[in-house]
Amino acid sequence: MQDLIALTRVLADRRDTLALGALLRGPLIGVTEEELADVVWQLPHSDEESTRIPRLDLGADPATIANPLVRETLDKLQSLYRKSNSTTPHELLSQAVDVLRVRPLLLQRHGQAERSLVNVDLYLSLSIGYAVRGLRIFAETMTAAWNQEERAVGGRPDAQEEAVALYTMHAAKGLEWPIVIPVNTMTGALGPDNAIVGRKTDTFYCKIFGVAPDGYETARKAEIDELDHERVRLWYVAATRARELLVLPRLDAKPSKSAWISLVDLSLAALPNLDISHLPDDIATPDTGGENLQTRTAFAAEAEAIAARQTHLT
Repeated sequence: MQDLIALTRVLADRRDTLALGALLRGPLIGVTEEELADVVWQLPHSDEESTRIPRLDLGADPATIANPLVRETLDKLQSLYRKSNSTTPHELLSQAVDVLRVRPLLLQRHGQAERSLVNVDLYLSLSIGYAVRGLRIFAETMTAAWNQEERAVGGRPDAQEEAVALYTMHAAKGLEWPIVIPVNTMTGALGPDNAIVGRKTDTFYCKIFGVAPDGYETARKAEIDELDHERVRLWYVAATRARELLVLPRLDAKPSKSAWISLVDLSLAALPNLDISHLPDDIATPDTGGENLQTRTAFAAEAEAIAARQTHLT
């Protein structure tokens, strides 16, 4: 929870050096204090005559940081921070949990991490009510709750070994299950927005009154290609999460070219059918036992009989 609160504060205020230091030093990233001191010492000074130590915040240039882990983390956080004004706190924090691989790290750290994983989802659910008030208010509320040591009911990991868990392809990174069934693959993939930021040049392209600027079509084509490659990588993630069995639904209708099932050639026609011959034909229904005819007198008599059979040792 402390790592998630630090992550929330960093994304809410890029100048929060304390939260960034706590996040980098915490177990989620794992940078030592000596490495953090070296990173701060190597930051460029704004004034050569000034002896003031530079501040390590989210506005630092990742290119000036030699530590590869800190540089990669800052690059991810800056990419998420640029989305803070265009999305809800819940969506932003959900993306941050996926980008920083919080769930796989918890699973690797604890082994049986069901309670920790449920608490991550519980923390994310708390941010749903701040869609209008914003991420900064949510960060302040969570920080105050942590400082005042407010107690909250933790999540209950009711999922057992044979339970069904529903994950997105993004959230499934680093996780695996005995059986995996990709669902909702007939859904069409979304295209890029009209406003595009070139990935190589960081140039912003946008149509104004329907007129496209120079280089807009090239940037849009590059963005479409990159999104297609990313979706193929997501299919690789979905298809490699199963330890024992991967079940691919064979669809009756012909999917469109933009559907997820059409992005890669899964050779569905060549795959064997799922053998369910060993399963019963009819699904058994539990026997309710009929109407409860027990009366208060019968209940008292049964209770007395149970009490009479008890053995007490002195």
